[in-house]
Amino acid sequence: MEHDQLILNAFLCSYCDCTGLLFVRSEFGKFYRFPATIGAVGQAPLLFVGINPRVSDSNRSLHKTIVADYGAFVQLSRNRVGGRPYIGLRGLEKHYTLHATVAESLFPLEPFESVAAVTELHLCASGSSKGLPTDSSRCAERFLRSTLEIVSPTVVLAVGNHVERTLKTLFGGLGRACWNSGSAPVVTLPHPAAWGEKRGKIGAAIRLAKSYLKT
Repeated sequence: MEHDQLILNAFLCSYCDCTGLLFVRSEFGKFYRFPATIGAVGQAPLLFVGINPRVSDSNRSLHKTIVADYGAFVQLSRNRVGGRPYIGLRGLEKHYTLHATVAESLFPLEPFESVAAVTELHLCASGSSKGLPTDSSRCAERFLRSTLEIVSPTVVLAVGNHVERTLKTLFGGLGRACWNSGSAPVVTLPHPAAWGEKRGKIGAAIRLAKSYLKT
């Protein structure tokens, strides 16, 4: 599958409509959702995997735009909103500061979209991750392997224990993400909203990812 087809499939998807999952619907009934990837178009050494997009007062306008406007949806997949980077050290969305910081540590001075992509276990959006399955994802079963095939990352970065747990379920507890033509080790980062000490854990994850990149 090509990148453009993956993005179109995500835009049109209604796979979870009758599941009772607590995703937020737009005013015309379609679940808010993000593209299957944001960042690199095609191969990249880093693939970050999160739980799902959030809907909040700060980004509701963006959600309303991209759920209705396929061109804006495509631009977000390329890490652009209104011509500006969505993810980056000076990006529009602060939630992704962790992702941008890790990418910058591993590939200094490189634009995020030149070295990394972001995907989610669930592409549809909610107010929080409460009520989502703790170790499975219909969406990941539908899209994740195609995403991995297109990005073909050297390292997969699981953002939080929820993601790590689900990836272990999906890939048989291997500690690796697998697709038809390859596989990559999974390195876990603390979720930005997690309690407790995070700096040391982030540093350890960066060092581990760097060791995989060298090999």
